[in-house]
Amino acid sequence: MPTLELHDVSVRYGQLLALEHVSVQMPSGAVTGLIGPNGSGKSTLIKTIAGEITTHDGELTWDGQPLDRRRTRIAYVPQARGVDWDFPLSALDVVLMGRSRAAGWFGRYSDADRAAALAALDRLGCSGAAGRHISQFSGGQQQRLFLARALVQEPEIVLLDEPMTGLDVTTRQITHDLVLEFAAGGAAVIIATHDLEEVRSLCDRLVCLNRRVVAHGPTEAVFTPEILRATFGGQVAVFA
Repeated sequence: MPTLELHDVSVRYGQLLALEHVSVQMPSGAVTGLIGPNGSGKSTLIKTIAGEITTHDGELTWDGQPLDRRRTRIAYVPQARGVDWDFPLSALDVVLMGRSRAAGWFGRYSDADRAAALAALDRLGCSGAAGRHISQFSGGQQQRLFLARALVQEPEIVLLDEPMTGLDVTTRQITHDLVLEFAAGGAAVIIATHDLEEVRSLCDRLVCLNRRVVAHGPTEAVFTPEILRATFGGQVAVFA
């Protein structure tokens, strides 16, 4: 099956080295968790895969081909605090962005695109809210909009940056279920998170990151007290 591969990827912000020689494989049909302390490079890695960060060393490939050729098949669910919620967009506008590949150069969405977007909003519990401005939604509802956008995109790669932060129980469960559905459908799902309990229940594989890769592999092999302490610098409590 196709695999997302990072070969010796490094990213700098000015003089700050945010990622250093990262080489990992993230297979399709699996959920890969990115864990590490604040400032470890999790969000930087997500944004680099998403194409938000374009200046980097190293190579990113999908199924052996340069990742840039597959950018339209990458669904990115960003951190809520990184989104301009005052931008003049409706809920339907946000979800339709996931159909931009189908809309083509002129950005004309078909009736089928709109039907898919409305169906996704309905599935994510936002039916009847298609015309509302995005600023009128709660944090959990805003998260659902981006999940609906990812759903209509029919992605090969799904990127989620701290998707569970600040969510109500219902939206957490919706997010959890949809992540598993994406993976079951053959997508490579990469989720950056601080929630170690969620990692154990959701992720097939782990990448432990602290600017460099500390360890990576199947969750049961990587989620150990020794590796977690090496990743977090002893700043983590590990429970059996």
